[in-house]
Amino acid sequence: MVEASLIPLPTVPSMIHFVDGLRSPEHRYPCAYDDGWSALKWVTTRPWLQSGKDSKVHVYLAGDSSGGNVAHHMAVRVAESGVEVIGNILLHPMFGRQRRTESEMRLDGKYFVTIQDRDMYIYVCARAHLHKLLN
Repeated sequence: MVEASLIPLPTVPSMIHFVDGLRSPEHRYPCAYDDGWSALKWVTTRPWLQSGKDSKVHVYLAGDSSGGNVAHHMAVRVAESGVEVIGNILLHPMFGRQRRTESEMRLDGKYFVTIQDRDMYIYVCARAHLHKLLN
């Protein structure tokens, strides 16, 4: 079950909607993307979240690390569906490729996650769907 919370911001007329989706390895790909889509559809259908000026729900997507990857894929899905989103905020999004880039090789092990770590995360979380996740 997806857990979410709405937090009002007292200084500006807005709300933050956090989604704590189902996680791997118990819940495999594409459940994180499905959870994100369900949350987005829920937010955009709440009349009490509409702007007083134009009766729209003004939405920004945001995510950090693998959440940045989910936010990116939500933005792609949004573009194909007609759901309106104002912007996308990606904080160190985690992307992978079948072929390594020069910077991946040069920076491997110099920062938080190594190539071996990323490969393990992808394998554990989505081994049956690698062709859909990697470019």
